[in-house]
Amino acid sequence: MTELPADDSTPDERRLRPTPVPERYHGLDLVRAAMMSLGVVLHVGLVYIPEGVWIYNDPDPVEWSPLMEWLIHTFRMSAFFVMAGFFGAMLLQKGGTTTFLRHRFVRIVVPLIVGSILLYPLMSWSREFANTYSWIDPTETGGTLAALRIAGERMSFTVDWPRMGTGHLWFLYDLVWLYAAAVLLSPVLTRLGPASRFFDRLADSLTTGAARFATPVILILVSFMLMLGMNEPGIDTNDSWYPDWYLLLTYSLPFGVGWIAWHHRSVIGDLKRWWWVLLLIAAPLLLLAPVSILIWHLSEENPWAFNVAQFISAAACWMTILALAGCSERFLERERASVRYMVDASYWIYLAHMPLTIFIPALMRYWNVSGLLKMTVSIAIVMFILLATYHLLVRNTPIGIVLNGRRYPAWPFGGPRRAEPPPTE
Repeated sequence: MTELPADDSTPDERRLRPTPVPERYHGLDLVRAAMMSLGVVLHVGLVYIPEGVWIYNDPDPVEWSPLMEWLIHTFRMSAFFVMAGFFGAMLLQKGGTTTFLRHRFVRIVVPLIVGSILLYPLMSWSREFANTYSWIDPTETGGTLAALRIAGERMSFTVDWPRMGTGHLWFLYDLVWLYAAAVLLSPVLTRLGPASRFFDRLADSLTTGAARFATPVILILVSFMLMLGMNEPGIDTNDSWYPDWYLLLTYSLPFGVGWIAWHHRSVIGDLKRWWWVLLLIAAPLLLLAPVSILIWHLSEENPWAFNVAQFISAAACWMTILALAGCSERFLERERASVRYMVDASYWIYLAHMPLTIFIPALMRYWNVSGLLKMTVSIAIVMFILLATYHLLVRNTPIGIVLNGRRYPAWPFGGPRRAEPPPTE
């Protein structure tokens, strides 16, 4: 991939240029896909937390699973928002406001509304089945198959629709607000005359100029200050249809960083050059973050331990995001078919995974093996089901048009493979 030179022109001069055709950032595509797919690991892992308070918990816990959960939660959603801001800015510059709004409505609003309506009953039934099955002893009912049949007969299929929230699709809901704010503010911020030029030069300085080495420190400190308002270490989540403005403000920082990074995308060249330094800094911080959260729990939620955990989490989050961006773009400069396939499938994996992360582990409740083996097998089965359903039911269907922007031949079932389309968000 060709690195872009620094751009010293003013915002007014940039607006007069023809909009360039954006190249495809295969590495950042992979980061986005990986964050979506990590949801399977995260939510299956919650089932195996010792003395957990999740929707459903297996009787054979994995003692270290909370550390895995905290580690993933440290950076996953913030990385999501950085990628969303980056590719959102790309789409707006490439297609203009009308195309952007139409594209975001189809790709974000439609999956949010339809997904919430379809997934809420599936989630309710998965939870109801898991809880019902947990009270049935297969040794007293004639075996596992009989116990599963009895659980299916006894479980309630009633759906409490008034309690329906956004669920795990809260990310899409927050994106609707952030994209709306971006569309409204972008033309304003580029037409403020001297103020626009000042902020543009400031962004240049913080991304590729002399102050760029201070940028991670600034991001860490701002995130830390925002994270002090959370209820627990990390960043809270909200699945209500009523927006949590403080959480939106908190996530607007990574979203805004991604948005600015697109307009100053020569910063990616620096990240690629310094990937090994970023990784050396990120790795110990990322390992230390869940330990600091554990210490907070062991300290009986001491406020000072909370502050330390939040600072370490903020540092680990940003250094991990920068390291992921640099490593992925450094080692994935060309398209690879298997990676592209996972990128295309990742949105479906994100949307559809949640009910399966309860239902599949529940089926293994009475399997007399270690919790670690059950968790590993559950993750593998959930991923297999999601990839199989994507290939057979999504990739070459109208659902694929909504999620991927077009139908892809579901080879070998949908005809011969064709050349990939031009890059889109």
